[in-house]
Amino acid sequence: MLARFFICVGLCGLLGFTAEWGSAVARAQDTEPITAARNRAIAYLKEQQNSDGSWSFKDHDIGITALCTIALIENGVPLSDPTLLKGYEYVRKNANKQKNTYDLSLVVVLLSRFGDRRDKPDIKKYAARLMAGQMDSGGWHYTCPGAELDHEKVLKDVSLGPKPKEGYGDNSCTQFAVLGLWVASRAGVNIDKTLQRVAQRFGKSQTADGGWAYVAKTGDQVNGASESMTGAGLFCLAVAQANQIRDALKSGKKPEGELATGKTLLESPVFSKGFQRTGEFVKAVGPGSSRYFLWSVERVGVLLGLEQIGDVDWFQRGADGLLKTQREEGGWPTSWPETDKAGLSDTCFALLFLRRANLGSDISRLLEGEHEQKFQILGRRPAARFDTLEDAVAASASGDTIRIEGNGPPTGGPWKLGSLELKHDLTIQAGFGYAPVFRFEITKNRLGIKLRPETDPNGRHMIGVTGGQVTLEGLRLQMDPPKDLKKSIPWRAITVKGGSLRLLNCSISEVNKQGTVAIVNEGDARLVVRNCILVGGKAGIELSGSGHRDLLLDNSVVFSNGGILLATEDQSKTPVDVSINIGNSVFQVKDVVVNPAKLSGTIHVTSRATVYQADWVGTNFLVSLANKTGRSWQGAVNLYDVKNWIGAGGKSVPEISSGKDWLKYWGNTETNSFKVPAPFVAGGLRQVGNFTHELTAQDWQLDFPPQTEPVFIRNRVGVNSYHSGPGQPYDQFRETISYSDWQRGVSELVANQE
Repeated sequence: MLARFFICVGLCGLLGFTAEWGSAVARAQDTEPITAARNRAIAYLKEQQNSDGSWSFKDHDIGITALCTIALIENGVPLSDPTLLKGYEYVRKNANKQKNTYDLSLVVVLLSRFGDRRDKPDIKKYAARLMAGQMDSGGWHYTCPGAELDHEKVLKDVSLGPKPKEGYGDNSCTQFAVLGLWVASRAGVNIDKTLQRVAQRFGKSQTADGGWAYVAKTGDQVNGASESMTGAGLFCLAVAQANQIRDALKSGKKPEGELATGKTLLESPVFSKGFQRTGEFVKAVGPGSSRYFLWSVERVGVLLGLEQIGDVDWFQRGADGLLKTQREEGGWPTSWPETDKAGLSDTCFALLFLRRANLGSDISRLLEGEHEQKFQILGRRPAARFDTLEDAVAASASGDTIRIEGNGPPTGGPWKLGSLELKHDLTIQAGFGYAPVFRFEITKNRLGIKLRPETDPNGRHMIGVTGGQVTLEGLRLQMDPPKDLKKSIPWRAITVKGGSLRLLNCSISEVNKQGTVAIVNEGDARLVVRNCILVGGKAGIELSGSGHRDLLLDNSVVFSNGGILLATEDQSKTPVDVSINIGNSVFQVKDVVVNPAKLSGTIHVTSRATVYQADWVGTNFLVSLANKTGRSWQGAVNLYDVKNWIGAGGKSVPEISSGKDWLKYWGNTETNSFKVPAPFVAGGLRQVGNFTHELTAQDWQLDFPPQTEPVFIRNRVGVNSYHSGPGQPYDQFRETISYSDWQRGVSELVANQE
């Protein structure tokens, strides 16, 4: 029992949802010793994996396997890594027999982290077991119902499930169950009634000194607060209030009850008192602190966006202690030699503490509340908020971040946007839990005269980048030009004339068939597009002009008439120098690379783990059928569902008729790629030309049949819909170490494992 208790305490702290509170708090960059410690621990965990993909912890092999896999994911190991894939498959294969509260919760978190659409029914099923396991006290004990449960009935209404068992349970199991249920709620599980009882439990069981105990009473004796269980209480209260606010926002009602009386959670008397007690516990943090307790401290610190708790730099002090106690082989000393001989749980706790894992950014804005002015420049004192994006951009300085905390204006519908010029280093990002929508509108110039797109290029786009490094994150841009203009106009949602553009988790769509290009890059700087969805129009991306052009496209969907369009001025005779780097993406287009006939210069494409469903890879990719000079294509593990390969003048190269021919043509610079049908989960429903604004990347997730090439499955070919697109996928991506890399400017693709 103790082993179960301690593993759950640490894990709940470890996976307890973190959020930014109010303004963003700068996080300390990894120091070299911390980075080295994490790398050694990653290597140690990998070495401890069994041949069947599991890790060993007595009676909890599934739970510890999920935990180790999660710890590795959070520390930057790619999902295509064989260690992660083996752990994930072991959990998926064996999870259905689980009844244990801890293990069920970890399974839900792991399946959610991998983000495979096919796992959604299982996430809901295991969440139903957790809900049915809640006791009449509002808490949980070790065991929940198993496969015998009618989970569909419970998911419909938890009160239709088994009658709750009598008993108090313990706060360790309770916090663990709350964790799993919050994650499951992202998949559409209704946890309202369950969390109402959780809130009541912690509101009634707080100790006199402000904390919480493992169990409130032992016989007639009232137990005192413990370090980790006080963190458990704070976490459960935070989740309960966040869910209450989320439910109220959906229904349009105001939150009710004691937890909703304050403007912020810290104004709740119960929570505030518990936070003060945590501050007293934090004073004892040091080298002798248990790893599960450190995670309890970390959860509170990151949850509230604090560099200090009381007068203690909690992260620095905890990190110092962990560096001093790490063993030479990379792990940390085990607290439970009889059940966890390798110290796997302690190593995971330490890894996740040093990582400052952030799995719950979606709680942030729920707890912070709504603001009338939705556009905020971060870091300003006093707070700088504005009514429009244009006003915020005008007031911004180089290096600022504008956060948008709303989906659209109070009157409903999208915000109107046109001809917004960005001239300096600037980041514009969606707030946590939001997916701001902007719709194109022809605007007026500084003199108040409406722009004429027929003659004024500035009237043809929503956003123009003319200088600086511009980063756009989590935005929806709906580019629907008017149909009543007689002249054919080269519409584009975003034009890059100078500076550079990085696009993360955005969607750009056009549905009224006016020939829009989502992004046109006329500048020399690299264009980076990650986790995005480009829908409709003439093409997804245009690289325009002569000279060097560089594109990186990662984990994105291009659903358009053309994929990547290369265009030059008619009078220009300067050869092009185009470099295209593509990874884990999907093209459903007529032509992948579209370029003028006999285009002079070089076109180099590197493609990894990408799916192409197209009529052509490139109708005019070559200068002539007999000449591939200046053209190259290399990579690995690509799936080609194409009718034709490449050609010149609309004619295909005769010697390429199969996947093997394609690889041979390029001198085998590409490996493990095949021509097979693309088994999209929404196959047949999405046809080129049938464009809408409401598409998600899940439509292009792959559902491979049993006879599929194993290399495709091992390398998770195609888009990861869990992280692709605005809204929830953006929030989830911000919880990963990859987002930290993105913020530091790291934008390289992860190399395939094959």
